Amino acid sequence: MLSERQAYKVARNLLKDFALECIEEETTRQNLPLSIREKVQANTFREVRKQTENFSTHWAEFSARGLLRVADLEAYVKRKLVAAGDFKDLRKKVVSKSLANINRIMATRAPHTAISTARKN
Repeated sequence: MLSERQAYKVARNLLKDFALECIEEETTRQNLPLSIREKVQANTFREVRKQTENFSTHWAEFSARGLLRVADLEAYVKRKLVAAGDFKDLRKKVVSKSLANINRIMATRAPHTAISTARKN
């Protein structure tokens, strides 16, 4: 028998997977090193945990009764999240925060790069 806890875990994992895809795409596009990607992923996972802390009250409800008839938990969770509508906003928040983290890390790296280049000359 499936539980609400399992459904929320699947929902969080779906959100993490989506965020990872976006981070991968952006860091590849900007040709950023693996270390930056890893920092952004860690920050993003903290954001996902924070944003989904009260998942059941803010984003989606998975009832025990509804879970009784579920054959494919991931498909069920996706349908429920899409039906909730707010999940799209949650995804936008997480991606936005990830992109902000990339920009922040790059901004803090840029001065160091300029200093080290200046010292070489």
